[in-house]
Amino acid sequence: MIMKNKKALLIILAAILGMIALVFLNLITPTNAVKNLETETHTSFISGMIVETTEFYFIFQNDIGSLYIVYLSQIPELSSEIYVVGDTVTIYFKGDILEISPSEFQDIIKITKEV
Repeated sequence: MIMKNKKALLIILAAILGMIALVFLNLITPTNAVKNLETETHTSFISGMIVETTEFYFIFQNDIGSLYIVYLSQIPELSSEIYVVGDTVTIYFKGDILEISPSEFQDIIKITKEV
């Protein structure tokens, strides 16, 4: 009887250790999904109408009234583009938007202007 209990206990202990080993291996081995997330570029966009411009930046407002500032120095190729109040623009960006007023983009990819 005592041998049976010891044997059952050893089997349970081996099963528990095996599960712990599997969990540990899954945690340290990157999956394809994780690898893809590391290499993919995720781009978001926001559209709105320009409400203020200067030679250094413009501020636009989206359809729900949020204000965003775009510094033209963030993208060198923007310096030749002319933005005026009333233009509708779409900002493509990666990363976060800084929660200040007006909100500011960390990494702008490109800007398109409706004609």
